[in-house]
Amino acid sequence: MDKAAAGGHFEVLLFLHSKRSEGCTMDAAVNASRNEHVEILQWFFRFYPRMIHREKVIVFAKRYNYYLMDWLHRNYQATGERTVLAEINSSFYLTPPETEELTT
Repeated sequence: MDKAAAGGHFEVLLFLHSKRSEGCTMDAAVNASRNEHVEILQWFFRFYPRMIHREKVIVFAKRYNYYLMDWLHRNYQATGERTVLAEINSSFYLTPPETEELTT
């Protein structure tokens, strides 16, 4: 399951989930986050919430994916998890790019 998640192979992940019993490691969700497989990460939050290394997922989301940060923000806001929500909020808003000074 770990390799399927890292590679974005959602159908393989679903097959393994239904036919096998080994499960996955905490690296599965981290690698899905690192490789920007948002749909897979959302699936892990639903079916394997205890196997998610939330802090590492947030690190990759902050670096690479605004949509994922938005989803994490909304998800944790709904669950009321204050610690993780504070971490997300501290870096959720992106700083705007530097603006050029216009001369007239």
